[in-house]
Amino acid sequence: MCGCQKETCIVIGYCGEGSFQLPAGQKPDKANLRKQWCQALGIGRKDILAGEKELRIAYWHFPEERFRHFDEKVSAWKLKPTAKWVDNEKQEWLGAVPIRNLDEFVSSYLSARHEPTFRLL
Repeated sequence: MCGCQKETCIVIGYCGEGSFQLPAGQKPDKANLRKQWCQALGIGRKDILAGEKELRIAYWHFPEERFRHFDEKVSAWKLKPTAKWVDNEKQEWLGAVPIRNLDEFVSSYLSARHEPTFRLL
């Protein structure tokens, strides 16, 4: 399950193709990126912001074209190395952040052909 606990993610269910751990560590670059992940997801819990709790975020939160690629060798999504960048709203981000619109993900997933065993909405 995705650790963001958003209703859409709970309905989607298990993310069998990969999830990513919230950046861990107390170094300023890791702490600042962790805060940006929480900001992008709308998570404000102090234990997560402080890095006291591990949190995994499903691959579908990350736009494929910018942040992730599918690794055929291990059959899972991997994050691409990403430097600082600025989004369309002029927000500066320190690296790969979970900013994908979940409704967009669900629509694109449902429009593609998938095996009937997949559980999505």
